[in-house]
Amino acid sequence: MKNLFILFTLLATNFAFADYQDVIKMEPTGNCTIDEMVEIKDDFNNVMQKKGYDYRAKIWVPTFATEGTLNHVYWIGTAPDLPDFASEFTRYFEEVTKGSTPEAGIETAFGECRVEVSRSGFQAR
Repeated sequence: MKNLFILFTLLATNFAFADYQDVIKMEPTGNCTIDEMVEIKDDFNNVMQKKGYDYRAKIWVPTFATEGTLNHVYWIGTAPDLPDFASEFTRYFEEVTKGSTPEAGIETAFGECRVEVSRSGFQAR
């Protein structure tokens, strides 16, 4: 019974914010290491948490992939649902445009590190 509870807890916490997935394919510019990009992502997640956003992100680095995609990394963001993502996306970029906010600093730092190749949204089911 204890093992079943642990399994349920792990599954529930891993999928708590898995309803909407924001997937950005990024090409590193060479100006930052992957570790530096992860640090920026960690700063992003800290700002999101401190300001009450539901959105969180991870960076996925391919271990193996089809030829031509190994030089890309993937931003995988999660939000409870599409309307939540949309409102937080708007709120976040309104803060970016103010210029002297943590959000603006994060976007400036990421601008040095990567070029967005594509962006897709997915409903996880």
